[in-house]
Amino acid sequence: MMSAQKTSLLDIGKLIHSDHSALSAIAPDLLDTAKDHLNNASFPTTRTEAWKYTRTTRISSKEWQLREVTTEVDIAPYRIENIDCNLVVFVNGFLRNDLCKVERGLFLLETFQEASDLKSLIHQLISDSSESTDIFELLSVSHCTDGMALNVTGVVSKPFHFIFLQTGKDVFACPMLIVNCAENAKLDLIVSHHSSEGSSTWFNASLHVNLEKGSTFNYYKVQNDSSESFSHIMESIHQSDNSTSNLVNVTLSGGWIRNNVDIRVDGSGCEANLAGCYAPTGKEHLDNHTVVDHIKARSNSNELYKGVVFDQGRAVFNGKVFVREQAQKTNAYQQNANIVMSDDAVVNSKPELEIYADDVKCSHGSTTGQIDEEALFYLRSRGLSEMSARKLMVSAFFADVLDRIELKELRSHVVSKLIENGVMLS
Repeated sequence: MMSAQKTSLLDIGKLIHSDHSALSAIAPDLLDTAKDHLNNASFPTTRTEAWKYTRTTRISSKEWQLREVTTEVDIAPYRIENIDCNLVVFVNGFLRNDLCKVERGLFLLETFQEASDLKSLIHQLISDSSESTDIFELLSVSHCTDGMALNVTGVVSKPFHFIFLQTGKDVFACPMLIVNCAENAKLDLIVSHHSSEGSSTWFNASLHVNLEKGSTFNYYKVQNDSSESFSHIMESIHQSDNSTSNLVNVTLSGGWIRNNVDIRVDGSGCEANLAGCYAPTGKEHLDNHTVVDHIKARSNSNELYKGVVFDQGRAVFNGKVFVREQAQKTNAYQQNANIVMSDDAVVNSKPELEIYADDVKCSHGSTTGQIDEEALFYLRSRGLSEMSARKLMVSAFFADVLDRIELKELRSHVVSKLIENGVMLS
């Protein structure tokens, strides 16, 4: 077991060589609060239950720096083929206006530096983070490199695609995205994470979402980082009556990834659907932590995460569902399934239910195993090589997750990347 590593604000300042925060002008009180809490914060160790299988020493033992890139950047490799979308680009955590393409519509989009109309929204949605005891959340406020707030007032016809690109050596990036969907609004949001070849980066991003009555939020995240990257993503969603959230997370690659999803189902008639697929290779480490908190009655949640782990890769899944005493008539389902493709691959899975209501339908489950040898033999007897047969079986295994991507152009893009990475068969 590692001993707790105490980290003061001064240490953090040295660690990332900056006291910068994009929130200094728009929310100085929250910034001061976060800095105060950061003085007593520490990086988690394996003694902390939520971090039992994921070490942070490789982050805390390095020195990081902010590095804004103002030179020309080619984002063509990170675009999604044939999709018509509003495009927003961040490089090393800083907004690049010259690379963005956003049409006018039923929304208001403001940067933190220029925010006026959305100032109260930003303040509201990040207030909890400034009071947190989690060092990553506190850093997201105290060292926010850049941020953007999006207020949607109707059905946005074109999806938004946010590209987050990291490049350089020992670079720290900490962008923040705020989203509010007003009553009966609808938004399709794609967020893709990339790090250029040979770069070593620490990406500490946060997304805060508020869904008002009857709104719909479709969120697709694609992670395609280098083997030297560290990525910690915090996603917090609050749902009001009759709202719907659909989340699909596809992890293609990344050296060290931690995804924290926190959904508060604070209304009746809500739907919260989470799905993810991942395929760590080499020595990649992926940790998915999810919390779905049912607070009000008559809402549903459905969670499905699937992983295929190669080589010495490691996958962690910890999903927790709370059903509060007032949340009667709740339906909550959770499933994690994994296939290990080598003797050295490791999976740690821990689905959890914590139920305080008595009139509910809830279930959870976890399976981890190897490729079905009988099915493999059948495919090989039909003329497929062993490698092709394994890839075909992975394709079938991931199908019900990938089918949740309603944007066909994005689904085709993700499938092509999985084929390109040698995970699936075309």
